[in-house]
Amino acid sequence: MNLTLGIDGNVVQVGVDYYIVPPDGSIQVLNQTSNVSVLSTMLRLEYNDDVPNQFFVTTGGVKGNPGRETLSNWFGIQRYEDAYIFYFCPAVCNYCRPVCGNIGVILDNGRRLLGLSNQPLKVTFKKA
Repeated sequence: MNLTLGIDGNVVQVGVDYYIVPPDGSIQVLNQTSNVSVLSTMLRLEYNDDVPNQFFVTTGGVKGNPGRETLSNWFGIQRYEDAYIFYFCPAVCNYCRPVCGNIGVILDNGRRLLGLSNQPLKVTFKKA
């Protein structure tokens, strides 16, 4: 069993608040409309009509209740080189066929957004 560790070396625990820390040390997730500090914020994956064929990470997800209604809320974390990455490929609906991929930085008109990407964003976790 692979456990996700925080930068302090301790196991990341459910129900405890953590900052998601990218390599540059910032602690913000960029939303489609503004910078949103993330501290126990529920995320989701959304399609944006303004950028063809692109899915972005936004806020506003809901906790729990796996199924078709919450399909866009389910992210995974896996070890990647010297850090971790987020990926999206939920298996919470037997008949749904979700889009799958790694989460990385997408550049859009000078904005750095999180979305499905071939280049995953490496992150670590810092206890809040």
